Amino acid sequence: MGRFSFSSLSIRLDRRRRCSRSGARSDKVEYERLLTLFREGDLDGARQGFATFLRDYQNSDLSPNARYWLGESHYGKKDYRQAIDSYDRVELDFPQSEKVPSAILKKGYAYLAMKDKKRASSAFKQVVTLYPRSPEAGKASDKLSQLKESR
Repeated sequence: MGRFSFSSLSIRLDRRRRCSRSGARSDKVEYERLLTLFREGDLDGARQGFATFLRDYQNSDLSPNARYWLGESHYGKKDYRQAIDSYDRVELDFPQSEKVPSAILKKGYAYLAMKDKKRASSAFKQVVTLYPRSPEAGKASDKLSQLKESR
């Protein structure tokens, strides 16, 4: 009969729930670590990490950002369908998040990469209409102009 160790379970749970020794929240520490992976080009590590983060820290205020960066990890690997799914989840699961305009804009870019100009245009129009004063609205407007010129 195998032995069960409460200490390993306890350590894993403590790592998720407690603050780090420096006083930072463990979700924040993990999020920053994953963002560093992404910025250093480890897209697979970032993708796996953000997916785990979303499971382990479901109620974190960093979840919308983690969902967005999961989409960016897919986008960077040219897995546009998965990227779009992640961007959609930012909008659906976290409608009040400041990441929503960026997620919709990037969804438009992903559709463009897939040569779906109609859906790309729709996403860009959504950004301009719903978030007219955002920096993303300017980028979306520029893309809409480019799409009109290419017809």
